Amino acid sequence: TTPRRVEGLPLRQSLSLNWTSSRIRGAQGVQNREGVGVRARWNLIPQSLGRSTTLTGGLTVGQFVGNLPNKGWSITGTLGITHALGAGGALSLNYDYAQDALGANLLGRHRLAGSLSWSGGERYYLTSYFSRALDANSVSFVSDFSWRISPIWRMGLGYTWQNYNQYDFHDRTLTIAYRIGYREVALTWSSFTKRWSVDLLTAFY
Repeated sequence: TTPRRVEGLPLRQSLSLNWTSSRIRGAQGVQNREGVGVRARWNLIPQSLGRSTTLTGGLTVGQFVGNLPNKGWSITGTLGITHALGAGGALSLNYDYAQDALGANLLGRHRLAGSLSWSGGERYYLTSYFSRALDANSVSFVSDFSWRISPIWRMGLGYTWQNYNQYDFHDRTLTIAYRIGYREVALTWSSFTKRWSVDLLTAFY
């Protein structure tokens, strides 16, 4: 249904009904899977907490029945705060909860995430994202900084860190890009592969 305002509350709610039918051929033969699901959503109308700060959130509750791997109840929710950094950036912090019938999410039910975006005129750009599970050993961090030296040349630095149980991944990148119209030819060095790579990218600034 079309989201509608909840009278007296800063919420919009909607209801959806889904029917799923699939046929999977595997080692044990053909399996038919059919099921029906219903979902209810409530979204918080963004609330101002000051001149530059906004509160957002949402909750989804659903249930699937039938011959489906995700049959049962599922609950997902999010609550976030975003603070504008002038005209060229934003800082946000979010709490996410996810519980589904496929089994308590291997990456954790409770997760805290933050992001930063900033631009200094038309020359400097910084984006960062951090995520950490509060009930599992799972951490992720990605950050990129770009410096447009001239209208056609750009340099970039990147860092990626992912940690999950015994898996630990780190990578640092250095990029030199040359702009051709709406495209960039980028030469990138990776500390993980110890190699250079050439990529054709879309120039977004």
